[in-house]
Amino acid sequence: MKHPQENDGYLPRPISAPRQPLPPGAWDCHSHVFGPFDRFPIRPGHRYRPPEAAGQDYAAMLAGMGFANGSLVHPSSAVHDNTSTLEAVAQVPARVVAVAVPAPESSDAELERLHQAGVRAVRFAPAREVEDQPGTLDFTHLAQWAPRLAELGWHAQIHHGLAGIVAHLPLFASLPVPVVFDHLAGAKPADDPHGKDFSAFLEYARDHDTYVKLTLRVASKAPDFADVRALHDLLVEDLPDQVIYGSDWPFINRRTDAPLTGTLVDVFDAWVPDATLRQKVFVDTPLRLFGAI
Repeated sequence: MKHPQENDGYLPRPISAPRQPLPPGAWDCHSHVFGPFDRFPIRPGHRYRPPEAAGQDYAAMLAGMGFANGSLVHPSSAVHDNTSTLEAVAQVPARVVAVAVPAPESSDAELERLHQAGVRAVRFAPAREVEDQPGTLDFTHLAQWAPRLAELGWHAQIHHGLAGIVAHLPLFASLPVPVVFDHLAGAKPADDPHGKDFSAFLEYARDHDTYVKLTLRVASKAPDFADVRALHDLLVEDLPDQVIYGSDWPFINRRTDAPLTGTLVDVFDAWVPDATLRQKVFVDTPLRLFGAI
């Protein structure tokens, strides 16, 4: 049962195949599921109201695009209940792993249960965001949880702005696990690709077990996304073995101008015409990060 009031302002999430077929074994490393709302309602008062996009919708997106693998990131709108994400992992025909947000008090037995259900990472955000957005673990939790993540073979996923990421580079460098940064490492169109923050991040990333998701969610100039191209180009050029693709489907930050899913890959292909790099970004690097499922 749909609840249109939860979708106010959203146009349907469009799906299309890319012009150039994806390579066998391709990954979409950043998507979310929401709902179905009659079983998994959005927490009252949450700061955003996402479109309903349940497991079957996610499966259709992967199949329509030609993705063989996916990574579902648990959204803060579901707080610390990862059930909707894990149900989608179980029901999607493609191979899918999950990035979870467990409760801070989760036991080792609970983390093992999540591992068996397909979880391979935990997402962390700064304390300010945690206060505004219950259902997120902050960087204090990151330092505390890192040894547990290492024991499970998981990685840490970071959601923060570029300046905040740079301010915490010593923390990230101290962790015994790979660190994955969302959304162009938190950079926005206004950030200078050659400025001190982005340069500091690139210098850090070159020498650490670090990955960056090439999502275009912060771009304002859809459908060509030109205002983040310089940032995207530098990440691919400087970190060719450390960047992975993410669609950010179902595009909760774009109510009325959600891109065609295939267009996002077409943009990548226009910016990165090298076939070897394409294979790395879509297949080899995510497989190295996530391992065998």
